[in-house]
Amino acid sequence: MIRILTSRQIGRLLERKAARLSEAEATVRPILEDVKRRGDRALMEYARRFDGLARRSVRVPAAELAQAQARLAPPFRKAVAAAARNIRAYARAQMPRPWRRKFAPASNWASSCGRSIPWPRISRRAAIPCPPRCS
Repeated sequence: MIRILTSRQIGRLLERKAARLSEAEATVRPILEDVKRRGDRALMEYARRFDGLARRSVRVPAAELAQAQARLAPPFRKAVAAAARNIRAYARAQMPRPWRRKFAPASNWASSCGRSIPWPRISRRAAIPCPPRCS
């Protein structure tokens, strides 16, 4: 059911949300600063404290991952596999593609650019990059 709120009710709701956000931020900020300052050491301490991590590393052994995967329902495994394929495909699509292009030979231009242009060499190169034979 959709409730229609008055502007006063919306204002009170937003104030409560802002107060909760401020409380959460006050709790989390020292943790984030500690992790920023001390890095992985702090991260491991918080993982032990909040998550009950009992290992020396957050890395999960392959055998344990395989056992956990075997306990998953087949439809869920298929959904996760499909999501992984989609994520990898999307990441590949974002990668820059190598390219090559054949340009016309610059021999005529290079032979005419040499000393016939009165600018100092550095100015020419800043304006239009010269081919190696033109230097």
